[in-house]
Order: sequence, then C-alpha cells, then structure tokens
Amino acid sequence: MRKSNNVIRNLFKVSNSNSLRKEVMEWNFIGHTYNDSFILKGIDIFEHDWDEIETNAKVIDPIYGVEKRFSVYKINPDGQEIIFAAGEFSYNVWGIYVRK
Repeated sequence: MRKSNNVIRNLFKVSNSNSLRKEVMEWNFIGHTYNDSFILKGIDIFEHDWDEIETNAKVIDPIYGVEKRFSVYKINPDGQEIIFAAGEFSYNVWGIYVRK
C-alpha cells in the first residue's frame, strides 16, 4: 500500500511541475513601478479601480528568477477591458505582467 501511495505522490509531483512551468510561461513581465503609475495599453492602471479576477498567477521575478504568485486584475476604462497580473516585489515596488 505504501508503495502505491508513493507512486501516486510522484506522479502528482511530475504533473504539478509540468503544469507549473505551463502556468509560469503564460505570463510576460512587462515592467515595474514604485510611484503608483504604470501605463498599459495607453492607460495608467493606477488611476482605475482594479477588480481581482484570479488570485494565483504564477510569475517569475525577472531579477532573481524566483517564482512569485500575483493576483490577476481587470480594469474597464471606457469599456476597454485590460487584464494584467500585479504584485509587490518589495515594499511599494510593483511588478506588472500580461498573458502571452
């Protein structure tokens, strides 16, 4: 019985690592900001209310190469839907990502 549980755990690990790579590869780093201003598609995203639509976007820190989990947000300025992942790398230093 233990052996089969270990096999299942190992399969789960392989499955998770493959899906992790896929999920991480879905997001492109497009920049960072520390002054509460960032232009995305011609719109300053910090001038709009962000609606959180996902809580678990897996991204890679562009400097340290470590995985981070950021929330995914949507804004709708003038009916134009803009979706992005954002989170703090450190105090008030925001990283911004878009789907590939």
